[in-house]
This record gives sequence, structure tokens and C-alpha cells, in this order.
Amino acid sequence: MENHGFYHGSSNHGHTNEGSCPVNAFEHPFGHPDHRPRRHRLGFGNRLRRNSNKKEKPFEILVFELDYKNFDQSPKISTETAKYYFSKELNIHQECPIESIDQLNKIYKRKLSRKNGKTKLFISLHGVADAQEFFYGVKPNFLIEGIGMKQMLRFDVYFNRKLVYKIIELNIKSFLKRFRRGFKLITSNEKYQTEANWESSFNIWDKLNKVPNLNLILNFDLGHIRFINEKSFFDLLANLIDINDLEELSQDEILYILSPTFVFLGEKYGHDSLTYKFVKRIIGDYIVYLSHNYDTTVILYPAMNPKDKEDEKIQPFPNDDNANRRSLIEHIPQSSSYVSCFINEEICKFKTSNCNSKGICVETTSGCWQCLCSSVFNEETSITTSWSGFDCSTEEQSLDRNAFSWSSLGYIIRILGGIKFLIDISGESIFY
Repeated sequence: MENHGFYHGSSNHGHTNEGSCPVNAFEHPFGHPDHRPRRHRLGFGNRLRRNSNKKEKPFEILVFELDYKNFDQSPKISTETAKYYFSKELNIHQECPIESIDQLNKIYKRKLSRKNGKTKLFISLHGVADAQEFFYGVKPNFLIEGIGMKQMLRFDVYFNRKLVYKIIELNIKSFLKRFRRGFKLITSNEKYQTEANWESSFNIWDKLNKVPNLNLILNFDLGHIRFINEKSFFDLLANLIDINDLEELSQDEILYILSPTFVFLGEKYGHDSLTYKFVKRIIGDYIVYLSHNYDTTVILYPAMNPKDKEDEKIQPFPNDDNANRRSLIEHIPQSSSYVSCFINEEICKFKTSNCNSKGICVETTSGCWQCLCSSVFNEETSITTSWSGFDCSTEEQSLDRNAFSWSSLGYIIRILGGIKFLIDISGESIFY
């Protein structure tokens, strides 16, 4: 995107509502907000209830564009303005909200010094505490303001999913290549069509040793990483390192990295722990290193403390029509974490790592999504392996009693038959 000028207004191609963007199916899945069915305007209507005495809390998403000039003050924009801004950055046509012009002008003043010719790299990190200090006190280029976790997650889905598929839809030759969980590339380079997905991140030590001058980049002893017990951290670090393995990337290609690392670290160690702060330093330093070669945008979503999570918890109404569906997951124990019932399939997959690939997210009641865990029966050993838990992470093995009983009976019959056969051959019988 090479539009360095300021916004002075927007053309009115189609219907507008007091200066807002024209309505289209992509932006409003239920139609225009003023013409939606009442149950949608009320946010699922009587299908869900929110704790009535709790107020949704405001949030701030920090956006760092590491190639752009930084000022002392960070403009604040709404989620709708942010959607328009990123759509424009990715060359997707969308009408500019009139009320957003002043906000957008403040952002574009610092884009005059932009470096061209680099591949775009978007990094979205959830659950970042003290995000203002992520890059050692460097101010974010702008902040996205909103109210409630649902609105924040909707923006995340818009940015990391809807925009991605819209880009591919508008560029016929482009396709989406997923290399590893949390890392995808939008490209038209046919060589990536047949390239295999990247190997597991468990060989992270080999990757770290191959990075030239890594000790100078991160300025710490690599041995300390061995004490971090969080797989999502190694996945994120491996994804950042493996970016350099991609060759011949052009400025038309787009890299996406999405990670819940800091969500899991915060829940496991706490936001004030040395481990949490150490990982922030590692990831922040390496992203700065990558920004020399990529047009890097970092989006930091705020950490939610336990009280905030409880405020945002959504309780489904019981529904007798769904009794049969609920019975399918009665064996799933309640999570010890703050929620095991998710408001939609996207959040269910994100929070459970797609049920750890051991199940699927299903709608058990209206507006309540949970993991339906799978089981595998081994015919040779008669052992059934089942997965349970809110994220299908608990493995259980059981022996099929019926199979065991019939197998034992079969062996006994064979033994008796063999004995009788041997006795009959000798002309004598013990069965008289």
C-alpha cells in the first residue's frame, strides 16, 4: 500500500447511513445493524444471558508498525475504523466512515517515512500484560478501543480470518499456505503449493543454533529457554525463526502469525512471573530483529485477569430440544479454567487448540460450543483410547471386557478341543 496521503472523505458508491460505510454481506453477516432481526440486535436474544449486574469492560488493542515513525502520543481509534484501516492497507475496497477521517489523518501523518518493497508481516499476540512496555517503552502507533471481550474477539476474527479470505477472493492467483499452527502465508508462488508443512517445533535447539549472532540479537543465555514449559511458546519462536527459511518473497505476499502464548503463560505462571517477563523479552527482541527485513505490524491484545474473565462469562439457557445433543458430551468434565462453554465455533477452536486434534467443536446448546472428544479402538489389543476434558487433553485407556471375555472363552474351547483331538488319536477318551 503506497497511499501516503491523508483522507479527506469518501465516495458514496451505494447506500450509506449518515456517513458510515455502505452495507455489504461481508461486513454485516446479518445485514445492516438497523435492519437485523431483533434477536441479533440484542446479541443472541433469549438464547444467552449475561450476568446482568456486570458491566462490560473497555479494552485497548495496541498496534505497533515498526517501519513507521513513532510519536509521543498514540491516536485512539474505534474497531470499525481499524477494520477500514487494515482493509485499505491490504488493498480491499471499503467505504470510509466519515466520523473516522480525523482519526485516520493522525495515523497517516507518521506514514510518510515508510520503507517500501518489503513483505508484509502481521503478528497477533493475545493475552499480553503491560503491553505498553513490550518494545521497551516505545509508544504504539495507534490504539484500538472497544468495550467487551466479544467485540475484541470479533475484531480478531475479522482481521485474522475474514480479511485473509477476502484477499484470496479478490486475487484469483493467490492461495493460503499453512506451514505450522499459527503461521500462514498468502502467496501466488506455485512452489508453495506442493511444499510440505514444517516439522514440529521440538527441534527448536537446532533452529536456534543456526541463527547467526542470536546471542547478540536476544542478549541472553539460550540455556534459560529449557526451563520454559509451554509448547505454544516454542511454536511461536519456531515460526518467527522459520520465516527466514522462506525465499523469494515479494512485497505482494503477506505473512500472518497468530499466537495465544501469553494467554497460557499468564494462566500458568502469572503476569508478574519472571518466566512471563522473560518470554516477552525474547519474543519482542526477535520481532525487532525481523522488522529489518519485513514490513512488520504487531497487534497486542490485552491480558484478561480472572475477574475480567468472570465478568465476560456467558451462560447458556437450558433448552429441552437439545437434550439429546447435550447427552453426547455429558462425559466431558468441566474445565478448571474460567470457561468451558464458548460462544461460537471460532472461539472454541482457538481456546482449545482445535480440541488438541482429538475431537471437534460442536454446538451443544444454543450459543454454547464445547469439544466433543473422540475415542479409538485397537482391534489387536482390544484397548479403547479415549480423550476427555474441556479441550480433549486427558487420555484414558480401557480394556474391552466383552472382547476379553469372548477371547478367553475362545482360547479355552481351542485348548479343550486340542486335548480331545490328541486323546481320540490314541484311541482313548477321557470323556466317558
